Amino acid sequence: MSMEVSGPPWVVSIPPVSGAWIGLWANRATAVSAGYTTAFFTDVGVGGSYWDYLGGRWRAQARRLLLKNLVTPVSNSAAPKVVLDYCALLAGLWQDGDLLEINALKTREGGTSDTDATDLMIGSAPTTLGTTTGFSSSALATTAIQFSMEHRLRRESATSVRTLRVAGGGGGLGTSASLTTLTTGLTNMDSNDVYLQITSDLTTAGGEVAWLRGFAVELITGA
Repeated sequence: MSMEVSGPPWVVSIPPVSGAWIGLWANRATAVSAGYTTAFFTDVGVGGSYWDYLGGRWRAQARRLLLKNLVTPVSNSAAPKVVLDYCALLAGLWQDGDLLEINALKTREGGTSDTDATDLMIGSAPTTLGTTTGFSSSALATTAIQFSMEHRLRRESATSVRTLRVAGGGGGLGTSASLTTLTTGLTNMDSNDVYLQITSDLTTAGGEVAWLRGFAVELITGA
């Protein structure tokens, strides 16, 4: 390492050195093989993210990471259930005990007679409907034209997740007459990319439009 002396002789300027490996999430084993315990993954999170390799697994350096943030609203005016937007979860990214925090804002515009249903699903393809995670709501009904939701999922295994908040019109908060659900039989998340999806399904599709105005997903290290 070279050092540059500037100003008085006791002031030494040392150029910054980055000790992080830089690359794609799929190549993280290369970083470990090369002896790196810190890496910057260019394809994980908004603008990329720094990770630490500790205890045999990777953890986001801040232990909380914004994976997805919808910037441009998307809409639906049809009756069959469709995926409005999704968050990609790369193979091995979401580990056992880790949490996904989901916040969304939906509106129904152009009238006050239709109903729009919302579901959170996990699929093996971005826009092909997957398996419901236990959250579903038809709160956007008649005169209710705006719906804000908060939800949390915890990974239990490579093929199962548990919803940690209530479903329905409460938007994830409040009380429920149903128990928390465990979703099983999912595509193996250790070896395959999966997609957290938020959906829309208008009952009559008589001219009203469902809009997804906000959709943010955070990954929280839980183990």
